Amino acid sequence: MKQFIIVVILMISLPVYSQIQDPTWNSITQSTTDSTSSKRNRQLYHGLSVELLGPAFMSSVGYNLEYEINQRLLLQFDFRAAGHVGYFTRGWSIGPSLNQSVVLFGKNPKLKLGLSEGIVFNVPSINGRFNSWVPWDRPPRMMYYFSGNIGCEITVVKGLFYITPEVNFSLLNKMGYTADDNMNIIEITRRYFLPSCGVDFKFRL
Repeated sequence: MKQFIIVVILMISLPVYSQIQDPTWNSITQSTTDSTSSKRNRQLYHGLSVELLGPAFMSSVGYNLEYEINQRLLLQFDFRAAGHVGYFTRGWSIGPSLNQSVVLFGKNPKLKLGLSEGIVFNVPSINGRFNSWVPWDRPPRMMYYFSGNIGCEITVVKGLFYITPEVNFSLLNKMGYTADDNMNIIEITRRYFLPSCGVDFKFRL
């Protein structure tokens, strides 16, 4: 019986030993280990962003998430509140926006490419403050925009504080008012293309 058990143990251990000695097996194991290590090196960061005169010359403040794939590639998503005082001729506007950016190439500064979408509302025009005005004097009640952004991310304090000057190319849609020949108020949408520039301040938490 003891001899049978010894034979079974040898039959199980020999293939395992041969796999350990096989260079191909070692290569696969090392590749798996490197892949696991690479995944562990990927990191998720979060922080706060303050942008002055961004898309359509609107400033914004928000919360961002960053996913670092490697030293040359980082994806960033910003959830912001954007607004402007006086942009709509009278009153002030505010609304949500979303920025998606990719930071790549170089060490300091790094090239930054991105897209921004948002919608802002002229609060005084919505609450009825301008209802007594003739249509052509009323400011647009709402504007939505889509913007392409290009800039560079400059590291001021590594892991803590970054600055991104950028240029934005925005397509604007202003929803406003006009009047027909009978002085009936009509809502219309006017479209514009507007280049702008600004600077983004990012603080990692």
